[in-house]
Amino acid sequence: MDMNGFGGTPPPRDDAADTPLVYRFAPVTGSGSVDRQVTGQRIWDYNRDGVAHYWMVPDWVEDMRSNHGTEGQQVVDDLLRGPESYLRTWAATTGWEQGADLTKGAVATASSTEWSLTGKLRPGSAIDDDAATRWSSRWGDDAWWAVDLGTPRIVRRVSLDWEAAHASRYRVQTSLDGQSWTTVATATDGDGGLDTHTISPTSARHVRVVTDERATKHGVSLHEVRVTS
Repeated sequence: MDMNGFGGTPPPRDDAADTPLVYRFAPVTGSGSVDRQVTGQRIWDYNRDGVAHYWMVPDWVEDMRSNHGTEGQQVVDDLLRGPESYLRTWAATTGWEQGADLTKGAVATASSTEWSLTGKLRPGSAIDDDAATRWSSRWGDDAWWAVDLGTPRIVRRVSLDWEAAHASRYRVQTSLDGQSWTTVATATDGDGGLDTHTISPTSARHVRVVTDERATKHGVSLHEVRVTS
């Protein structure tokens, strides 16, 4: 309800005389009750004054809850989620550190997966911190592997630990929506092993590796991918 001195506050409802906000009422959180605000000899009534000042915001919230049915309750529920969202955001900053691996808990996908009896060649095997597993594409060209970080993050470095079946030419791309992609790094003479690409700090939710040319007759395969902030 921060109007910055410019925005207007909610006025009384046109039908307040027929369906008024009933005082006293229980607050949406905590205990006790809320009655009309009093300033000196002035008694404020939402049905007559609307939200005349900030201390009448509880009246406005209760009016939505009690006189606007399901939609009003949805607005109140959304308001109550605000403080929790704020606290979760700040709590998340306490666990942030530069260089942290952003793929923890992320979801990996790929253009294809080579079949295996154990299923260890799935896209997620490239972000499981297990060098004994890997993602492997089917044999062929134009393979890609991608990871959804779950929320936009600042990406500064992408490391690729290739298996013998590596890409000789490939692109590293980022995206906020998984639809529009921006190439942030390119390799034209890949020789396998560990490739680390340091990029300008980029806001991205999705990171993708696109194969332009494979180095072997097989597909392409990655032991581990590390995306860091």
